[in-house]
Amino acid sequence: FLLGFRIGLNVTDSNVIDVGYAGVIGAQRIADGRALYGSFPIDNEHGDTYGPANYEAYIPFEQVFGWSGTWDDLPAAHAAAIFFDLLAVALLFWLGRRLRGPTLGIALAYAWLSFPFTLFALESNSNDTLVAVLVLAALLAATYTSNAARAGRGALAALAGLTKFAPLALAPLLATHGLPDVGRMRRARALAVFGAGFAATVAIVSIPALSHDSLHEIYERTLVYQSNRGSPFSVWGLYGL
Repeated sequence: FLLGFRIGLNVTDSNVIDVGYAGVIGAQRIADGRALYGSFPIDNEHGDTYGPANYEAYIPFEQVFGWSGTWDDLPAAHAAAIFFDLLAVALLFWLGRRLRGPTLGIALAYAWLSFPFTLFALESNSNDTLVAVLVLAALLAATYTSNAARAGRGALAALAGLTKFAPLALAPLLATHGLPDVGRMRRARALAVFGAGFAATVAIVSIPALSHDSLHEIYERTLVYQSNRGSPFSVWGLYGL
């Protein structure tokens, strides 16, 4: 019921804020082979402030639903937000089931569906849930011990960090989780597998951006701009801290 209610509310009574709009713009620019950073339309001039993985995640939705070139109803952003929300619910259930069985999985999924701020993200059609999905997927990968899972954990950590940069702070924790207790070589090998997955993902995901934009341009449009702006939706920005 909650899942249907959330989707129905998104379709019938929600708006796309500049964050979701930016995802659609960037997706089209990448699909058309144009520069991603430094050339967004005037009605979302600073929408190019996120990592390239953010815009790449919107490509399937932009290709299916299109974009008129203006800030209209943006069905691609609605579809992306709903898909990310469904993924978050599924991953929470899977993670809980891996840890303690289906009861915890259902509890985690229900907690997401009933929490007002996850609904706020869905109703805003923002990219916040995409970050949560990638971090959840990395946590789920951390419950497996194979080298493939460790490399996948590195890849997911990179994807989360190249969507919005704050999750990069989790990379050391994800890299060192579950390291073998015996043998320096085994520990080094495990770290190398994580690092290989992380580095390969960074290289591949960055290709569309680096094909047209310099590292300096990307740095100026993302980290520098973010460090100099306010944050009206956080407690820090609300009270000027």
